[in-house]
Amino acid sequence: MSLARAHPPLPLPVVAAFLLLVIWGSIMPTRFRHMKNGQDTPFTLVLKGVPTAMAALFPLSCLILEMRSPYPGWMLAGLLFCLAGDVVLSLHFLSGGGLFLLGHLCYVTGLLSLQAPGGIHLLVFAAALAALLGLLLRLRKRFTDRLLFYGVCVYAAALAALLAAALPLPLAAGSPQAWCAAAGALLFVLSDITLCDNMLNARPVRNQYISLGIYYTAQILLGISTLAVL
Repeated sequence: MSLARAHPPLPLPVVAAFLLLVIWGSIMPTRFRHMKNGQDTPFTLVLKGVPTAMAALFPLSCLILEMRSPYPGWMLAGLLFCLAGDVVLSLHFLSGGGLFLLGHLCYVTGLLSLQAPGGIHLLVFAAALAALLGLLLRLRKRFTDRLLFYGVCVYAAALAALLAAALPLPLAAGSPQAWCAAAGALLFVLSDITLCDNMLNARPVRNQYISLGIYYTAQILLGISTLAVL
């Protein structure tokens, strides 16, 4: 009789997320190596969008399986807007930021379809908005374009709304999907903070790896959160 203890197989979402992160770790060095003078080429833009496109397969599979919740549809829309933003951001920053803004609005709408807004949501929104705007005000002198600064402030409000819609979910549901949604939203905001720091302070390329790694992990978690109704 064998003394080896049988272990249950890893859940499919965990395996899929691990594979997506491996793919990201494989293609990002290729992307940076093929950029010309720090600028994306058509080939590197395709590589940049691959991980987000693969994260979108999670909500897409839910729609194919005819999950009745509106949540997967909204998350798929958000991921597709972000996928477009991945590409456009490298070509025109404000336009790309606008696409990400639309993506966040889709995320927020989807998350609020799972839990009606209440006092906890307003509290998280106010706290997050105050923290983000406070950070931007400290960095205001580094913005050479006033329009860009105000645009980023509007975007910060969307990030605060994302946190307000996502962070209370584990308190209400406590499911793995709820934790994925909350962690994904939190990491998305962290990735944007690091992106802002990279741009304003001219950080080295390795910092871009960190920022993108956080970003793709966030998108994967948001995609995985659609695999079951919360």
